[in-house]
Amino acid sequence: MAVRIGTTGDPADFTGAPGDPDDLGEQLAAMWVAGASRPEWCFVAEDESGARVGRVGYRVEPTVTNPAWLGTLPPAELFAFGLWLPWQQGGCDLGRVLFATTLGRLAPELPARLDARVNPEIDDHPGERVRLFDDIGMDLFQEKQGFTWRNSGAPIPPPHRLRFATLLETGRDRYQDVMARAARDTLDRNDRWYRDHMDESHWAAQMMEYLREEDSQSWLVASDGAGDPVGMVAVSTFDPGVATVTFIGVVPEPWGQRLWARSAAGGDVSGPRPGLRGDALRRRHAEPADDRYHAQCRPSRRGAALAHLALPGRGGGTGRLLTPMATWLGAVGAGHGGRLVRKGSPTM
Repeated sequence: MAVRIGTTGDPADFTGAPGDPDDLGEQLAAMWVAGASRPEWCFVAEDESGARVGRVGYRVEPTVTNPAWLGTLPPAELFAFGLWLPWQQGGCDLGRVLFATTLGRLAPELPARLDARVNPEIDDHPGERVRLFDDIGMDLFQEKQGFTWRNSGAPIPPPHRLRFATLLETGRDRYQDVMARAARDTLDRNDRWYRDHMDESHWAAQMMEYLREEDSQSWLVASDGAGDPVGMVAVSTFDPGVATVTFIGVVPEPWGQRLWARSAAGGDVSGPRPGLRGDALRRRHAEPADDRYHAQCRPSRRGAALAHLALPGRGGGTGRLLTPMATWLGAVGAGHGGRLVRKGSPTM
């Protein structure tokens, strides 16, 4: 099948694929206005009859909120979003052509690495997406597996060894300090990658940027009987009726004592919560609204993962030794997460 791949000058030309949210055009227009994406970064493929047969867009976002926190991180990150292909009619073959063509048209000043992610809870045909990302030369960076806990309504016994205080009670500075300590030596590759390139206090400060006022009473610090902090949990409500464990961790000193997982999961989270799920899938630097259509995590047969591709000719070779992958710790999880790193040219 011969295809023509061109850019879109109107957000409406990028919309209309199965499963698109009703406001995709509005969100894309907002990204263009903000400079996160541009018309020349959004591509549509058409067959000889002019029928649309595929699309992909690219967006750039700051790596961190405050440039002073960057450390050795790149100032911006490049993401693929809105990927749609006729997956059951040779979509992977067309996808290889789509990425080969569009990546070659991106401006050289864009970030040297590309993140491509798929969330099987959101994106259709996750298996085919995995195959496509493999075909264009992406190597798996990380996988995460999560699970869901639903509140049966039965009372949860109060903790006896721990005391919990909300962020409103501890203050932001103390909460941020405990979070920084609780993430030391993390086996989470995504968090470790950022922590390895920035000061731990700056990493924690960036994590604090994801706090929303309505979740202040469910971001908790746990302390022992002597008042010493042993860990923290950040529970956020991104979706109505579902509480998401954004982060959970224990400071190094009490590791192995199994002090608080059950308590942090449900016993001390304020307000009615039908259930909990882990944040293994949610992109740290994306607004929750983006989750409806942006590619989020690259799936495998075990769940979801991230994809990371170094673009040729831009200093994007990023092969490096990484810490061992581990299942994301928490009372609940939401899937697998990962990242891919590749040196050299993509295989198209």
